[in-house]
Amino acid sequence: MNILIKIILRNKINIKNQTLDWSDRPYNIHHAPLWKIEKQGKEFDNVWFYHCEYLGTPQEMNDHTGAIVWKAQYKAWGECKVEPTKSDFFENSEIISNNIRFQGQYFDGETGLYYNHYRYYSPYVGRFISKDPIGLLGGNNVYVYAKKPITWIDSKGLCSTTLNRNLGGAKGDHLQAHHIIPEEICAKRKDFLDDIGIGGNRDKAENGVLMPPSEAKAKQMKRQLYHCGSHPI
Repeated sequence: MNILIKIILRNKINIKNQTLDWSDRPYNIHHAPLWKIEKQGKEFDNVWFYHCEYLGTPQEMNDHTGAIVWKAQYKAWGECKVEPTKSDFFENSEIISNNIRFQGQYFDGETGLYYNHYRYYSPYVGRFISKDPIGLLGGNNVYVYAKKPITWIDSKGLCSTTLNRNLGGAKGDHLQAHHIIPEEICAKRKDFLDDIGIGGNRDKAENGVLMPPSEAKAKQMKRQLYHCGSHPI
């Protein structure tokens, strides 16, 4: 016969704490040295705010007073012209540098190129300077950025041209091809996907959906979902 005994403690257990003078006193967790460490948040000397357009390209930055501290203009493929620091536009406000550029890519001041996760992009020629790491699976042109830079983005340097074609995407439809199982997952887990029989489905229509490239475009097209860029894993 098995007997289950349940004990309920109604009173606190008083733990004694031995002090430096060898006297016993009630233990208080709030007086323990290890529990008295207070986390100190790092203070920010300055806070700046980005003003980006619908594709994520910074247009201006301002400080907490509203004064604009950085401003730039872009050509269609991302070539950037930063407002001169001695311009009357800034009205003697503090001028800062900003390396986030075309569609959120990181600007390398030494080369003039934009770092886009898997490879570098040249805004002067509108092309990547290295081949697409997924090879011809991304399309016949392994250096292409996107068909239309004002409506398309290639947030990681991995082109979805093949998927777009298989989904029936058309020129001027203002839609981007989105992989349901991301390209990075397909690359990292290729053996597993092969084992379960879907290894070759990455760019097939059943693994994709056409979506507006931004929230603004989704509202304009009366769509609930939109393509918001990269898929960190």
